[in-house]
Amino acid sequence: MPTQSMKVDTTRRSAVLAEVLEVYRRLTGPGNEPIDEITETTAVGIAPAAACYAMPPWARSTGADEKPLLWLWPAPTWGAGDRDQELSLAAAFGVAAAVDYARRGEQPRPTLSVVREDGSTSRRRRPEPDVPGWVVGLVEQRRAQLVDLDGGDPARSLRPRADERMALAAACYLLPSELRAQGRSAVPLMWAMPDHLWIDYPDRLDELIEGVALLLATIELTDVTRSYRSRPAPLTVIDGEGNGA
Repeated sequence: MPTQSMKVDTTRRSAVLAEVLEVYRRLTGPGNEPIDEITETTAVGIAPAAACYAMPPWARSTGADEKPLLWLWPAPTWGAGDRDQELSLAAAFGVAAAVDYARRGEQPRPTLSVVREDGSTSRRRRPEPDVPGWVVGLVEQRRAQLVDLDGGDPARSLRPRADERMALAAACYLLPSELRAQGRSAVPLMWAMPDHLWIDYPDRLDELIEGVALLLATIELTDVTRSYRSRPAPLTVIDGEGNGA
């Protein structure tokens, strides 16, 4: 039977995803063009952009121009913000990378035979499926499957710096394999969790979906932690006899 806390968690999860999708719809490429209209050459920078925003500031190696070394677009297009904004941007860019990969990886769509009133026929391609909706569905499914080191919902983790660990894990999955520095065990050097938890996905789309799902959990955990810290501390009154009341 669903508990109240489960309902609250599900509501929070939906709200976080809705916010990320709103950011995704407003994303632009390095030429200020809509993110879904950038060229294939420029699109290779989408996933690294997501990873750069996912990394905690202390984990980003930067150049003389102060942009992360993994940022593949021109320096002026990089802009650091507060951590909440960065995580939302990271997740939004992750969604964009997954959508772009799914679109470019599609097989040519079959054609339709259209019969005109005069009896002649013409051929046209079938309408493009709802790729963004399909990708979002995969993200939702994967987010619901995530568990932390203790087997619970990672958005409720009590482990120290769990949010940074998840953000780094997300960055590892979002980065293309050629940009991931790896150790002898084939686990990314940036991986901040036990090695056995790294999943070597054979499909790039699965990696991107995993990265976005981890970022959603990170945002949820950040919200929960902030809410907890903002609560007033409980007040204990000690009477003259030394008994707590």
